[in-house]
Amino acid sequence: MNNDRETEARAWPAVPLEAWRELALRELGGAPLERLVSRTAEGLRVEALHPSEPMALPGRALLLARAGWTISAEYSEPDAATAGAAIADDLRRGAQAVWIRLDEPGPVGLHGVVVRDVEDLNKLLAGVDPTRTPVTLAVGADGSRAKAMLTAVLAARGLAVAELRGLLGCDPLGALARRGSIAGSIEQALSDMSEVAGWARASAPGLRTALVDVGAYHDAGATAADQLAALLATGVAYLRALTAGGASVAEATRQMSFAVAVGRDLFLEIAKLRAARLCWARVVAACGGDASAQRMHLHARGSWRERTAIDPWVGLLRGTGETVAAAIGGADSIATTPMDAALGEPGALGRRLALNTQIILAEESQLGRVADPAGGAGQFESLTDQLARAAWTRFQRIEAAGGMVAALRGGVVQAAVAEAAKAQAQAVASVRVPIVGVSRFAAKDERPTGARAVQRSTGTDVAGERVTPLVRTRLAEPFEALRAASRRERVALVAVGEPAQWRARVEFCRAYFEVGGFEVVETAGTLALAQAVQQFTETGARAAVICSADAMYPTIVPALVPLLREAGATVVLVAGRPRDHVEALMAAGVDLFVQLGGDAPALLGALQQRLEVVP
Repeated sequence: MNNDRETEARAWPAVPLEAWRELALRELGGAPLERLVSRTAEGLRVEALHPSEPMALPGRALLLARAGWTISAEYSEPDAATAGAAIADDLRRGAQAVWIRLDEPGPVGLHGVVVRDVEDLNKLLAGVDPTRTPVTLAVGADGSRAKAMLTAVLAARGLAVAELRGLLGCDPLGALARRGSIAGSIEQALSDMSEVAGWARASAPGLRTALVDVGAYHDAGATAADQLAALLATGVAYLRALTAGGASVAEATRQMSFAVAVGRDLFLEIAKLRAARLCWARVVAACGGDASAQRMHLHARGSWRERTAIDPWVGLLRGTGETVAAAIGGADSIATTPMDAALGEPGALGRRLALNTQIILAEESQLGRVADPAGGAGQFESLTDQLARAAWTRFQRIEAAGGMVAALRGGVVQAAVAEAAKAQAQAVASVRVPIVGVSRFAAKDERPTGARAVQRSTGTDVAGERVTPLVRTRLAEPFEALRAASRRERVALVAVGEPAQWRARVEFCRAYFEVGGFEVVETAGTLALAQAVQQFTETGARAAVICSADAMYPTIVPALVPLLREAGATVVLVAGRPRDHVEALMAAGVDLFVQLGGDAPALLGALQQRLEVVP
């Protein structure tokens, strides 16, 4: 039966790309095909039509090396005992690996689990055997101290260092970019990393010791191309440090591990992971590394930047999409970010659902059965190629300017990230990039998830290397601030004219003002201004939004505004912004204009101020 179906499928005639283009042109009614093309933040073209035989990417064999991934979970809870209990619980529920960010010298608990001494580390690892379960300790620039504590814990338990599995992740450049300072100079930190690597080569061959984690760049708003450029430039800096410390290229690459954060754009994020492997392979090949040395160990986590404190339950869908992208992109291990991560430390329910997301996708959906499932699909191959080229160009600029150390010291990388973050913030504010539950389809009622707020120190950083830090922000924060200040003030949508003239704008404004925490009341609509004022009065609102057609505004607004003021309207708004009549309408007393594509947080904030909701 299967053979018959395969024969029938082959019998279909091949349709050339030009035929599809002709069909698309007919459907477009004469509009150019360019109308079907969209672009990413990097300017990459996302085509609608692709050849049936896409390009063969150089080095694609590296994407076929492994199917499936290790189910992991990440922890940054400041208290070591609490984090240790969560680790033990998750391992019982199906986690196969543990990824822990340790706090770094400076403000206590600001960046991860506080481990002051061997006793704290023993509490943290109480429920895990690091010789059986891969454990990542992301230690930043604090490698030597972490190594000493880890060996002491193993000795106390009678475990052999040689049997260690996982990663003692020295990442001094990542720590410097994330927090803006490290103890001592970056040169000292790189030398320390090299010494830890030498110890591991001699005593713990199953332990990786250099971590290139660019998640902080994602959290600060970097584009996918900038994230990959930072990954390559940081990886090259570590490769130089490790080989300078006596390791061969092959030995150095075996001790390196990479970590990225995965966001909302499914296709782009899949391409990002694939491009990371291909670009790193090219770097290692240029350094003389063979095919085995070119293999990258890649960890992926979900996006903290895209989690929300409002309606965090939508984070279940975000986590699923991010995990799917990481799996299809070929991550070696994945940590699904809990839905309530933006609220502080995720609750037990958030952690369990995040873990179950991976288990279902791996064991029930069988998402890991095929290596590089995106291979051969024109959309993915094209994006991977474009993204790899864009990242390589930016990486070359960093190298030409003196490498990643010089780029961080000069603030070049941070400036590029800040510029990208500004563009993202504008896209979110205009709702061109919607956030479900926050800037669109706002939830009226909140249900607790069990997450808890965590107090983190904001004390003085340690003396040493200092640079401009990356600014870690969440996209939903401007809208969340509006909701936090809300007193559920009423906004009345005053519909004037025939329903066809105001219905679309009423529906738009209803959703628009709800995301700012306002209670929206619709009027029935009328052609008579006096009746429209009466309908407004019955709402009890202090803000009136006139909803009608642009052509009617010059006639009705000058007469309607003073009547609404007399009826108790403190603020009068107009739905839309008719270009030729803005000045006249403002002269008639209109305070604000509600428009598609405008800065929603700015307008909603201005309305709150005019209603004296906030000072």
